Amino acid sequence: MNSFSRASERVLKIPKSAIHEMTRLSKEIEDVAFLSWAKPTSGAPEHIRKAAIEALNEKLVDGYSESMGLLKLRETIVEKLSRDNHIYANPSQIIVTTGAIEGLSAAIMAIVDPGDEVILPSPTYSTHVNQVVLASAKPVFVPLIEEEGFILDIEGIKKAITAKTKAIIYCSPSNPSGTVFTENHLRQLAEIALDHNLMVITDEAYEYFTFDGQTHFSIASIPEMRKNAVSTFTFTKTYAMTGWRVGYLHAHEELIPQINKAHIPFTICAPVISQYAALAALQGSQDCITEFRNKYKSARDLMCARLDRGLHIH
Repeated sequence: MNSFSRASERVLKIPKSAIHEMTRLSKEIEDVAFLSWAKPTSGAPEHIRKAAIEALNEKLVDGYSESMGLLKLRETIVEKLSRDNHIYANPSQIIVTTGAIEGLSAAIMAIVDPGDEVILPSPTYSTHVNQVVLASAKPVFVPLIEEEGFILDIEGIKKAITAKTKAIIYCSPSNPSGTVFTENHLRQLAEIALDHNLMVITDEAYEYFTFDGQTHFSIASIPEMRKNAVSTFTFTKTYAMTGWRVGYLHAHEELIPQINKAHIPFTICAPVISQYAALAALQGSQDCITEFRNKYKSARDLMCARLDRGLHIH
């Protein structure tokens, strides 16, 4: 008997994670330039860790929060979205999630039905593909235009739309290409979504880490997109909080209750201790973002310089 005979077809369709396999192999070799995980090289800043300890000592973290997250945290997220993303929201439009990944999964489950098609620019983050497959939907790949720096193929996206297309998912700044999709292209994408009544689901995990004059643009800042966009963010990259597993999403208040229906069986609520740490991250000094950005740029420049000299395989 096939040992996987009791596994679902949708799970069997998902290949073994190449990222996790690279991680395993890297541990067998000394002095590896580790590029497989988007893992910050620094720990979370002291004020964030201190806030978590204080919340623990004050016995604030032993129970669940409300499923959508601590109200004070959602209020502070609203301030951040207004200031940095030009997304004007209220706390009822925010769900605090177990990392951006869980938020994306909940959003996809709330929006997509079995058999629907979801467009993804390619290459894209492999987990987004798996999330679509787990929702019993069909990923439809539209290649980025490599010759022009892996930019969005707007015409290709238009041609990929069918009667079954339900949503478009993208990551910008992009994992893995590094492309920062331009405001002009994202406005064109918004027009497509509005013309065909499609949802746009974004992964904006790397929003602060742009270089060489590139700037991040949030598609949900376009007023007309308020009912057609779900935007996900995370504290993971911004504040070096990979292991804390806390992020958030923004959507229209009509859709939020439906996303919350998927969010609850996935996770009930984001880790409460991490929510208090996230609140401190937003309320405290933001100097760490600049510090991390400079470190990433230095590491990128060093790696690019070495790659430009050529790879020597022994």
